Amino acid sequence: MTIERDFGLKRVISSSEAKRHAVTKREIEAGLRTGLPSTRQQLQQLCDGALAGCPGPPP
Repeated sequence: MTIERDFGLKRVISSSEAKRHAVTKREIEAGLRTGLPSTRQQLQQLCDGALAGCPGPPP
């Protein structure tokens, strides 16, 4: 039994299963102060853009 199933909730991926590292509290606070995304967020966006046209791994 899981709490998600018991209450009809959507399962959320744990941080250890996630494909990208979550933004830290410090990065969020810096972004709110400066109005700019963190370096990590910028790199993730650049990588996402570069990978957008690439085919996925073979089945």
